[in-house]
Amino acid sequence: MTQIKLKFMSYLLLTWSKRTAREKNLLLGSGILITCFLWFYILISPAIIGIEQSKENIKNSRVALDEINRLAEIIPNPSTAPNDPKLFTDYLESTMIDRGFVKSTISNTEDLYHVEIGLCSFQNLVSWLLELKKLESLMVTNAIITRKEDPKFVKVSLTLQQVQYIQ
Repeated sequence: MTQIKLKFMSYLLLTWSKRTAREKNLLLGSGILITCFLWFYILISPAIIGIEQSKENIKNSRVALDEINRLAEIIPNPSTAPNDPKLFTDYLESTMIDRGFVKSTISNTEDLYHVEIGLCSFQNLVSWLLELKKLESLMVTNAIITRKEDPKFVKVSLTLQQVQYIQ
């Protein structure tokens, strides 16, 4: 085996020594160029293709995430309030106190809740009702809103009903 190797090496040296300086430079340059091309083709090109595919996957994932977020906004959220009507009444009272509603009272019958608010800002009332609709699936079935002396404030009488979504 080593003899074959020695013969092959001596053949290469003999062939190399017969070449002129210009041929040697041309062969070395060609060898380096072919080595660089193979290096790029075997190692670097797949990495570039992988990066481009990863960018495309990220783009597709972001589109899917946006679609999921859009669908999540459509689906009603499960209620965070308790199922017991008394506890739910207490929950509504606490949200009204948090909003700063003055002289508020709540009474209920089955799935209807009658709310009286002596004084609140109209904007605060609307945002509270939107929040209840979104979080608690409450719908206003009857509303009497009376303007107070200050046009920013109102007196309110509401009837709310919990809406059950069919799933």
